[in-house]
Amino acid sequence: MGKGTGGQDDPRRFGSRSRWREWLRRNHAASSGAWLVIAKKHAAGLHYEEAVEEALCFGWIDSTVRRLDGDHYRQWYSPRKADSAWSNSNRKRVERLTAEGRMARAGLESVRVARENGSWNALETVEKLQAPADLVRALAATQVAGKAYEALPPSHRKQYLFWINSAKRPGTRERRIRETVERLVSSADRGVKKQENKSTP
Repeated sequence: MGKGTGGQDDPRRFGSRSRWREWLRRNHAASSGAWLVIAKKHAAGLHYEEAVEEALCFGWIDSTVRRLDGDHYRQWYSPRKADSAWSNSNRKRVERLTAEGRMARAGLESVRVARENGSWNALETVEKLQAPADLVRALAATQVAGKAYEALPPSHRKQYLFWINSAKRPGTRERRIRETVERLVSSADRGVKKQENKSTP
């Protein structure tokens, strides 16, 4: 059942985490992914926390969300790519699941690979809002961009940091830093013009 194909209109309704785990046990190695029906907090069925925990146990991860009805939504689950960065919340989940002995061999292998290739800690600096040295240099070279960056809400800064840190190639990273500076300058210019318009009688 491919993402973006007709399968998205017929998501799987497991109803419980035990059924979802059993499906993963049988299919995690061969399947490219599946759309799941996820119950909202007030509704009965398989809930997000249950679904994502079992997915992590088998080296899978959640992604795209689509609306379904008032009580449920559908979400795409698939095998995690080896170079996919780990969020702080998923690292904590895995640490707890490992301590509880719930991680399957495939899940433990995905963690081992992530620790070896650096993707396990790739987003740690993002969570702490620590700008990398190359971004700091670029912001320092353009004072307007630097001030605009510091004025951003933490959530917006995280978006920029994630975008930059998730670049797979040096050239891509350089381009994203350059575009970040350009966007910040453009945003600052719009803010100045808006303020000037307000003060114009």
